Amino acid sequence: MPEPQLFQSARLKIKRTYEHIDQLGAAIDGFVRGDFYDLVIQSDPDDVFHDVLKLIPKPLPDVVSLAAGDAVHNLRSALDHAMWESIFLGTGVTPSETSATNFPIRQDYEKLVQAIQGTEIEGAGPDIIGLILNELTPYDGGNDPLRALHRMDMADKHRLLIPIVSFTSVEDVWLEDERGESFPAPFLSMGGFSDAPTGIGIGKGLKMTPGGWRVGNGFKVKNKGQATIQVIFGVGNALGYTPVLPTLHQLAQLVTAIVDQFEQKLLV
Repeated sequence: MPEPQLFQSARLKIKRTYEHIDQLGAAIDGFVRGDFYDLVIQSDPDDVFHDVLKLIPKPLPDVVSLAAGDAVHNLRSALDHAMWESIFLGTGVTPSETSATNFPIRQDYEKLVQAIQGTEIEGAGPDIIGLILNELTPYDGGNDPLRALHRMDMADKHRLLIPIVSFTSVEDVWLEDERGESFPAPFLSMGGFSDAPTGIGIGKGLKMTPGGWRVGNGFKVKNKGQATIQVIFGVGNALGYTPVLPTLHQLAQLVTAIVDQFEQKLLV
């Protein structure tokens, strides 16, 4: 009979993560294939001569937040499974199923050492402990992606991770002035408007301000154009404003590499 694979449960957690990432990607694809934003003109109480031109995304499907949180949790759990199994393999005794046997991720090196010394984690053996302390360095300033993964998992236990829509470009926008004359208002990638063609800025009432683009009173949106977006982690998330899908793929690759390193240490 073939020997059981090391860290099978950890690898199943990682596999499940990729299923959540696929679900997330499908939800985002469906979102952008639909009517996912509005381009509106709103009055500006601070500027009586101009109105504000605004891009407003429609709400993302609930599954986006749920799948992102599930992916993060499965990655954090994969690390805990690998740690628990390493303790079992090192001691031959079933470890406790508490936070004391979780893969340790702490605020700084000193707290990381405290989480290991004199605890069940020491039973994993010097090779695993040395890997954690000297190579993986799961603390702020040592391995920031691991710290972010931990903080996001903790946050998702209490509130949803809320990805947001970030516009990267909008093209083929047409406006109509008060005389019914139509003209293009091209956009710049990364969300703002591009410099208007010569004569458009003054002659057509477009005005760039620190708060965004203004249009003359009485303008209408004739064609809201075609927008491209990124779905990113929003404010309050440990990873800040980073694109959701690439970030989750990177975290999955990181956790997979850690599980592989654990296995290599135990097979030496």
